[in-house]
Amino acid sequence: LIRMARLKWEVLEEYPPSMSTWYSIDDRDFYRPAWVKAVAETMGLSLRDLEVTRVEGGEMISGMRNGRPYVLIRDVAVKRTQAQLRVTTLDEAAQAVARDLGIDADQLFIIGGEGLPVHMDTHMMALPNGRLVIRGRGYGAIRDFLNERGFEVSEAWFSGMENEKVNFF
Repeated sequence: LIRMARLKWEVLEEYPPSMSTWYSIDDRDFYRPAWVKAVAETMGLSLRDLEVTRVEGGEMISGMRNGRPYVLIRDVAVKRTQAQLRVTTLDEAAQAVARDLGIDADQLFIIGGEGLPVHMDTHMMALPNGRLVIRGRGYGAIRDFLNERGFEVSEAWFSGMENEKVNFF
């Protein structure tokens, strides 16, 4: 389990997550609740408190490939970290995010672009060993980006259904 890092209000204003996060900005921060520690202990799971990374669940997809963990992350989540740390480059922020998530920096893949919803997990799903499924035909640039980095990407399309109104997952 992970608990998100606290970020400055100004950073969240500049790089807003989805509306659900706005209910959690005060001292009773929803993303760092005390009960998460008790849940982790009860389930026998480790708990990792993130120091500089704050992502909505749908802004990040993780999996394993070639025996190594990887993370696909929305660019806005890395930009939040960049603003919080006040570092010059997105690469510096990406390095910090990878450390925070406990993965090798070369296994953090930043996904950006117009038209991708905030919640990538409603349009993409990780399968074993670096395989991904993307719902619909409108994500060719992302598919190509991931294929170039060694992922096997399949597109799912529902015959007879208007793709934009179907939540694949």
